[in-house]
Amino acid sequence: MYEKYDVIIGFGEPLINSYKSNCVCERIYYGTGMHVCHQNHATLKRAKDVYKKRKVWLLNSTRLVEKTWSVQTTLVDAMIMFGNETVVESYAKYFDKPIYNIPLSCYEMMSIEDNEQLLHAKDYEQAKRKFIFMSSAGMVHRSLDLLLEIFSENPQWELHICAPIDKEPEFKKIYYDELYNTPNIHTHGFVQLNSNLFIDLIKKSSFCVFPSCSEGVAGSVINLMAHGIIPIVTDEASINPYGFVINIKSISKQKILNSLNHASAISNEKILAMSLACLKHTRANHSIDAYKQGLSKALKAILG
Repeated sequence: MYEKYDVIIGFGEPLINSYKSNCVCERIYYGTGMHVCHQNHATLKRAKDVYKKRKVWLLNSTRLVEKTWSVQTTLVDAMIMFGNETVVESYAKYFDKPIYNIPLSCYEMMSIEDNEQLLHAKDYEQAKRKFIFMSSAGMVHRSLDLLLEIFSENPQWELHICAPIDKEPEFKKIYYDELYNTPNIHTHGFVQLNSNLFIDLIKKSSFCVFPSCSEGVAGSVINLMAHGIIPIVTDEASINPYGFVINIKSISKQKILNSLNHASAISNEKILAMSLACLKHTRANHSIDAYKQGLSKALKAILG
């Protein structure tokens, strides 16, 4: 069935099966995360960290990939992937052909003009004490356990958790008190971007915090950035270190706490300037058009 194709773009079993047919075509790996060898090591290290504290293995809250699919990260003709140089480097040690990274597109809930008006009207004295954690599955992978420990010990700050906690019942059970019985931690569950709750959160918060151990690029963070929310992230979240990005130097309770302290000490005027820069940059560089242009440029370079 593969013989009729000149180019195959993708990942997983369909791409790998093309080698079994020995078809003569260009094969391009389309990557949405870091190399699986990096990801599996990093996510299992986080599971081990939690085990040392709570004496339970929360493997269902990691992002463990059972199949390594080494064929697709070794034999393809080229790679196209989301993320920055951190992501590219995770593949380059195993792959000696061209790797192209392209921008992930964002979801825009309001016009940039309305968003700018919202940012100018925000109460930054209050907003800089409120932080959003937005994520898909993988609470341990994204270090929510560390955030729960930090915020439960720092009542001067608020954490708004926008993530599918109910889908990870073991994590929910172990951290139930922090999630539901801590006054400054608000667990909302999965939050739709086109909801009133999402708009309310970006109106009253200045920062999002995302200490992930491995991402292609953190899509939830990009969507928050597209509404002027300043990211506090690890290098592994694969957000480029623009002037408005606050870095978490490593995944540890102290390093995350240092970054939160730094963020909350920024002047209200500077937070407004950073929020506006974040909004404008993200809308310009993570639009659907930017994605199309990036993908088109990569395909032209690969296919000539």
